[in-house]
Amino acid sequence: MQYFQVSERQHVPLEEYKENFRKIVRHLKECSPTMLIVLITPPPIDEEGRQQYATSVYGEKAMTALERTNDVAGNYGQRCKKRRAGRKSF
Repeated sequence: MQYFQVSERQHVPLEEYKENFRKIVRHLKECSPTMLIVLITPPPIDEEGRQQYATSVYGEKAMTALERTNDVAGNYGQRCKKRRAGRKSF
């Protein structure tokens, strides 16, 4: 078994994330045009803690490069913020 497969399946490319956001917001607006929609950015990642946990569980088989980092999460957070700033872009 390869441990990294789960993370690869969970990853959503940024452009797909952006399109999914659009679809979700459009659908909600169609269901209720007066609905208040709150978009939340991804939370910060404890990179050191995630690495320590992976090492404690998988030992030497733990990935040396984390599959989630604050830099990557920041890209998704910026996408969410851009949506908020440009409300009509969806």
